[in-house]
Amino acid sequence: MSALNLQPDELELLASYENEEWQSGNTAKEQAAARATFLKDKRVNIRTSEKDLFDL
Repeated sequence: MSALNLQPDELELLASYENEEWQSGNTAKEQAAARATFLKDKRVNIRTSEKDLFDL
């Protein structure tokens, strides 16, 4: 593990993961939230001048 050059808090997280202290989210609410994260159901059109576009 020393080859990864991890910070102490990262090492703590890695150790807890390797000790199987983590649980997957399998509730219906968590699954719905995960699906909604990747949903692209809204579109937005913005009209702006070329100058303003380049200033962005």
